[in-house]
Amino acid sequence: MKKIIVILGCMFLAISKGWSQVSPEENLRANLNQFRSNYDVTYYELEVKVIPQTQSLEGTVTMHFQTLENLLRLQVDLDQNLEVSTITYQKHKLAFKRQDRAIFVDFLEPIPKGELASIRIEYKGRPPMTQNAPQQGGFDWRQNLSGKDWIAVSPQQTGGSGWWPCKDHISDQADSMRIKIAVPKELIAVSNGRLTSVLKNRSDGFWSYQWKVSEPIQTTNVMLSISNYVLIKDTYESDEYGNLELSYYVLPTNEAKARAHFKQVKTILRTYERILGKYPFWRDGYTVVDTPFQGVYAHGLIPYANFTGIFPNKTWIIPCYTARLLSILVIASAMKTRQLCGFPKLFLLTRKPYSSNAERAT
Repeated sequence: MKKIIVILGCMFLAISKGWSQVSPEENLRANLNQFRSNYDVTYYELEVKVIPQTQSLEGTVTMHFQTLENLLRLQVDLDQNLEVSTITYQKHKLAFKRQDRAIFVDFLEPIPKGELASIRIEYKGRPPMTQNAPQQGGFDWRQNLSGKDWIAVSPQQTGGSGWWPCKDHISDQADSMRIKIAVPKELIAVSNGRLTSVLKNRSDGFWSYQWKVSEPIQTTNVMLSISNYVLIKDTYESDEYGNLELSYYVLPTNEAKARAHFKQVKTILRTYERILGKYPFWRDGYTVVDTPFQGVYAHGLIPYANFTGIFPNKTWIIPCYTARLLSILVIASAMKTRQLCGFPKLFLLTRKPYSSNAERAT
């Protein structure tokens, strides 16, 4: 018994020592400091061009927020691999400085408490790459069996700020979001929410896919997957809640297998609904996307890796989303929440009321 106590004591001291050795970068990313707690994000407009040839991004983010106190400086977050070129407020360029992943933005004069405001951030660069997704975060750039680009992002460790500028803290989530992803015309870009439009007449030859997120979303849950996907559509008819749109984006070589696999989805949804209640992201639909690695559950978008050989020929096994959906519904029902922030950590945030900025996404 004494040996066990000694061992546990040593483990506690080792862990405590490790916790005490937090780098300045980790502090900036993890802490809700004065330059993060002085504003509340209500709505993001993310526009990003994904360039497979150079494995790079070019984008803009318009971040709408409400000031929680008189605000002269705020912090946004972005990976060091990505460069911010310009930040504007009411058409005026703002001064900013970077410290590791944190970018401190200074306004020309204080914005009064309770005001609704927005800044526009232009950025570009090569996002961090992952060699071991989803355990390691970053972009996965590869080609599928058809020789087409197959691109996906893993948010583990890198968070949302691994590929787009945002207030990347678990305490904050936007009420809604608009996501525009431009890709070469032979590819399809899949993201959270519902696809609202496809712009095909861009001068650069890229096609732009616009997605609308209607439910509150945490930055880590913003995802994208890109390839020459085939879309399989279906509808789940709930006895109590109406119809839920089902969308499955799969590689052409996996279409036949996908149609067999996803026959189970409606039965699974009906079973979970009877036991646990309504699917939490009803307004944003239920989307499954064929990915090159197992992924965490993201808001309304489920990475699915059964076709990559991880679970070969197991048409009965759907762990890539059923287990996560079960966890979400159990906790959502028990805690009366609408948002899961970062499986498997299971940090939960309550829903905020919609603001006038959020209504722009409707």
